[in-house]
Amino acid sequence: MPDIPRVDDLKLRAGFGITGNQNSIPAFGYIALLDPTYRYSFGNVSVPAAVPQNFPNDYLRWEKVKQANAAMDVIMFGGRVNLTAEYYRRDTEDMLIQSPIPITSGFFDAERPIINVGAIRNSGFEFALNTMMEKSGFRWVSDFNISFNENEILRLSGPDGRDPIIGGEITFNKFASRMEVGRPIGAFFGHVTDGLFQNQAEVLAHARQTVGTNPANSTSPGDIRFKDLNGDGVIDDNDRTYLGNPNPYFFYGWTNTISYGNFDLSVFIQGVYGNQIFNANKVFSEAMATAQNQTVNTLNRWRGEGTSNSIPRATTTDPNNNQRVSDRYIEDGSFLRIKNVTLGYRLPDGLIRRLSLRQLRVYGSIQNMYTFTNYTGFDPEVGVSGIDNSVYPPSSIFTTGINIGF
Repeated sequence: MPDIPRVDDLKLRAGFGITGNQNSIPAFGYIALLDPTYRYSFGNVSVPAAVPQNFPNDYLRWEKVKQANAAMDVIMFGGRVNLTAEYYRRDTEDMLIQSPIPITSGFFDAERPIINVGAIRNSGFEFALNTMMEKSGFRWVSDFNISFNENEILRLSGPDGRDPIIGGEITFNKFASRMEVGRPIGAFFGHVTDGLFQNQAEVLAHARQTVGTNPANSTSPGDIRFKDLNGDGVIDDNDRTYLGNPNPYFFYGWTNTISYGNFDLSVFIQGVYGNQIFNANKVFSEAMATAQNQTVNTLNRWRGEGTSNSIPRATTTDPNNNQRVSDRYIEDGSFLRIKNVTLGYRLPDGLIRRLSLRQLRVYGSIQNMYTFTNYTGFDPEVGVSGIDNSVYPPSSIFTTGINIGF
C-alpha cells in the first residue's frame, strides 16, 4: 500500500462456516445394538442370549457448530508492527449428551440414550500484537495476545423446546454449578451469607434456619446467618441465587525476547481476569464437622460473642448446614503468572573459534516463577469448571544448561 504512509499491508477478511461433529458419541448410537456374548440360565441349562447394549434414538443427528468472524490484519513500519483484530461468534447447536434415565429402565449409566439438546453461544474479540525494535545492538521482540469471550446458554431443551428430560435448568455437580438459559455455562448458584449469629436473640430474630435450642441439633450462636432472599421467613433452596461466573472476562499472554550483545532474556507472562473460583477445599478443610485436618483459619473460629464474624463455630453435627453451597466459597480467580524466565549468555566468537566450536551458550531458566493473585487456594488455574477440588499446584522448576554447536 504505497499511498498510505507507515502502512505496509492491510487486509480485511470475513468468514462463515458450519461444521458437523459426532466425535463425542460412540458409533451407531441411533440404532439398537445387541451383545451376543451373554448367557441365560433356564433351569439347569445355560443358553446363549443377545441382550441390548444401548438405548437407541432414531432422531439422533450430528451437532452443528456455526461460526462467523470478521477481522483486520495490519502490518506497519516496515514490518516492525503486526496487528490482528478479530470478532467472532460461535454457536453450537443440538449438542450431543447422554440423557439421564431411571435405573429401573434396565440400562446402566454407560448405556444411557444419546440425545441432541441445547445451544450455546461463544462470542468476543481477539487481538494479537507483534512488535520488533532494534537499535545499536539492542533487539526486543514482543508478542502480546488478549481474548475477550462471552459465553451464553441459548437453549437447554430439544429443537422443539419440549424436551421433558432436560427442562429449563440443570444443576450438574454437587457444588451447584447451574446451567440456565441466558446465563453462562457453570454459573455458581447458592446461598448468600450475612455474617455469624453472635447470640440467641439474633437467632430468634432471623428467618428460621434449623429450629431448636440445643446447639447439637439446631441453629445456634456461632452459625452462619444466611439471607432470606425471598422474604418468606424460612431459609431453604428458594433463597439461592447466582454467586459468580467461572468464565474469565478475558485471557492474555505476553512473550518478550530481549537480546543485547551476547546476552539474551526471554520472559513469558500469562493470566486471566474477571472470573470467580469455587474453593471447594474449604468445604472440607474449614467445616470443623469431621475429625480431619483443618486449615489454620479455623484457629480464628467463633468461640463466643464477638470473637469472629466469618469462621463459624466448631461442631461435629453441623445442624445449621454451614457447609452448604454459599458465597463463603466464592473467590476472585484473576491472576497474573510469570510463567517462564530464561537468561542466556553466548560466548564471544573469538573464544568459540579457539575451542573449535560453532557456538556455546549457557543459560538458566525458571518455570512458574511467581503468581500474583488474591485467590487463597493452592493455584488459581483450576480449569474450565472454576471448581477447585484439591487441584494440585504447578511446581517451580529451576533449570541450567549449556547449548554446544560443533
